Amino acid sequence: ETGQELTTPLHAVLGLLELIDSDKLAGDDRARLEQAEISARQLADLLFGLVELAGAEGPVTYDEIETATPRVWLDQLAETWTRRVASAGQLLVPICSAPTRPIAAPWARLRQLVDLLLDNAVVHAAPGTLRVELSIDGSGGLRCAVVDSGPGLDENQLVAAAEPFVRFGERGRLGIGLALASRLAQAAGGTLELDSDGTSTSAAVTVPTTSHL
Repeated sequence: ETGQELTTPLHAVLGLLELIDSDKLAGDDRARLEQAEISARQLADLLFGLVELAGAEGPVTYDEIETATPRVWLDQLAETWTRRVASAGQLLVPICSAPTRPIAAPWARLRQLVDLLLDNAVVHAAPGTLRVELSIDGSGGLRCAVVDSGPGLDENQLVAAAEPFVRFGERGRLGIGLALASRLAQAAGGTLELDSDGTSTSAAVTVPTTSHL
């Protein structure tokens, strides 16, 4: 309810901005309108993220467990994200080393986490290759990593990356995607791991399979 109270006025502002006919505006006024729309949408993204962060989900329950084939799940993810990734000058490359058999796990929770990682990579990573690697980790959990082709992060940036309201570089934006992913992963009994070799960055989330629940 609190989230609706916060977001409803912003939806009204966005709606009014969309109703303005930019074709009837002079060049400077059209540019101001476009900037107002961009700023309002950035504020909306941040506000919606804060609401999600405040109400981050709890531990995985048996009701969330689904059976899915890793390769099929990954292909569906890639189909959803390929166009948006391409619009940022990036090539999405799905890589699956998980078993070919169906696996019982909280697949919807994993999808939520990987969506957050991909959104963060599309915003912050430079044009290039964006790999999504699905595998089973050493303890038998599902692990999905999003690996970009740069720029890399230094040690201080890696420490701060999962904190809310962090901005990296000119292309970066204030956001809470990684902070939300970290909290959701921990609540699910999993982890968020960040790594960088100085030229690229890897963000990986794990969630338990039924053998851990």
